[in-house]
Amino acid sequence: MKTNLTRHASERKAQRGFNSKIINFLLRYGERISVKGKASKVFIKKKELESLVKDKKVTIEEKLFIKKNYERLSKKALILSESMVLIT
Repeated sequence: MKTNLTRHASERKAQRGFNSKIINFLLRYGERISVKGKASKVFIKKKELESLVKDKKVTIEEKLFIKKNYERLSKKALILSESMVLIT
């Protein structure tokens, strides 16, 4: 899924520890909470990360990525506008 970054989000991306791989991983596996007419929050809980490491459908590369970025992934959340634009 391609995400369009707002100018504000682009400026804050590096400061908050987001990179393209983390953004894409959260969008692919994360849980989304939406409020109609408002922004969505996408995040992944530690339990889900742990179950992904054990899941046979997840590639070895993704499992290594999870292990390498475990703390960052479990503490990050994306905030998306209705049009799927990142607005961290």
